[in-house]
Amino acid sequence: MKFSSRVVLPTILAVFIVFFVSASSGAQILEVTSRTGLGGTDLVNWGQFGGSYTNVAQSSTFTSNNGLTGQISTSDSSQMQIRQQENGWSGNFTQGDYALWAQTPGGYLNIAFNNPVSAAGANIMSNPYGSFNATITAYDSSNNQLGTFTEAGDSNGNNDGSAIFLGVSSTMANISKITYTTDTSTNSSFPGFAINQLGIRQNPSTAVPEPGDLAFLLAGGFPGLALMLKRRFLRVQKG
Repeated sequence: MKFSSRVVLPTILAVFIVFFVSASSGAQILEVTSRTGLGGTDLVNWGQFGGSYTNVAQSSTFTSNNGLTGQISTSDSSQMQIRQQENGWSGNFTQGDYALWAQTPGGYLNIAFNNPVSAAGANIMSNPYGSFNATITAYDSSNNQLGTFTEAGDSNGNNDGSAIFLGVSSTMANISKITYTTDTSTNSSFPGFAINQLGIRQNPSTAVPEPGDLAFLLAGGFPGLALMLKRRFLRVQKG
């Protein structure tokens, strides 16, 4: 039985298209462990609330350099305070960094965005010196968990920018909230943890495969595939 390539080729290509779109339609959440890897296009500087020792009220609104707004809070309503590296904060952020200190004894720092973003992250260190584990969790607008990641770090007073970076990245702009916590924040003498400036990427990175890449495949990849399949079908028909 012989099949016409005019009928079979479009069918095969349609299957490939459906498969590609299906595989690309769901958002992927990835951990990011460097500020460069985040590909941030925006920044939240906590110094906007004031200098070192400035207390920050629950649900305070922040504004990014590009005008994105959101709210910060702690899960247990514990105190938040601004500190600056080497001016009220002796840690391993980069000198001059403004840090947001969440004085929570085991709770979470919540950062909610009024408009969803595709990536967010910051350097983080525990208040007590030594080894710690930090966790970031991302949520969508319905408060569904998108992903959670934990990274080991070391907190010290070296003032050298060695605090670990912990962020999340999505293939869609669907991150409406992130939370941070550490496993050593329950230290009663040195409670909580701090993060420095928050990097943000509002739109998905072009470095991450997107459904739009389908156009590229149609323009370059599929014609080559179609030509190969056509030759094989012609051989079968001739046989």
